[in-house]
Amino acid sequence: MALVAQLSNIDLFAGEEFGLQRVSLEIESGRRYHLLFDHRDQLNCLFGILEGRYRPDRGVVTKAREYLCQSDRLLLGEKVYRRHAGGYLALESEPFTRLGGRRTAKRHLMEQIKAWHLRHFPIYKLHGEDKLRFVLCALAFQESGLILISELHKRPLDPPMQELFRQMLTQSEAAVVVASCADETSAEAEGWLKQLNYQGFDLRRG
Repeated sequence: MALVAQLSNIDLFAGEEFGLQRVSLEIESGRRYHLLFDHRDQLNCLFGILEGRYRPDRGVVTKAREYLCQSDRLLLGEKVYRRHAGGYLALESEPFTRLGGRRTAKRHLMEQIKAWHLRHFPIYKLHGEDKLRFVLCALAFQESGLILISELHKRPLDPPMQELFRQMLTQSEAAVVVASCADETSAEAEGWLKQLNYQGFDLRRG
C-alpha cells in the first residue's frame, strides 16, 4: 500500500484540553481508519492538519507528493465555491470514475441519487439534500489520496444516497478516515462503522 500521509509525534495546542499530544498515524491508500476523539475541537485540530489548514506546533507531517485531500465537513460548510458543480466534479473532462476496481460513468451514479441536475448550479447555491448529493459525488469520484469523513455518517440519507455512500466507504481506492467523538453518540454512525474493515485509533486524552 502506498503511503498517503504520516504524522509523527504531533503536538498542537498540547497544553489545552482540546489539543493534540504526541499523535502518530500512518495512512495508506485503499485502507480504512476510524479515529475516536474526546470532542469535536480535538477532531478539528487533527483534520485541520490533514486538510493543510493548520501546522503542528511540534512533530513531523509527511504527505505523498501528489497529495489530494477532501473533507466532507469542508464541502458541507459555508465556504462559497464559485465554480459550477459540473466543473468541480470534472464531468466533461473525466466522465468516468472507479469504484471497487470497476470503471463507472459518473452520470450513472449521479442519476441513481437524482443529482444529474446539479451540474448546472454554482456550488454556493446548493442547499439541503442537493448539497448532500454534491458532497457524496465529490467524494465518490475521488480515486486517490485521502477522504475525511466526520459529518456524512451522521446525516439522514435516503436509500439511493446511502448506497452510494456505502460504495464510497467500502470500495474507494483512496484512503478513508472516519472520525467520531465520544461525546457525540449516533446510531447512524455506529451502523456505518460496522460495515467497514477499519484500523482504529483512540486519540482521547483521558
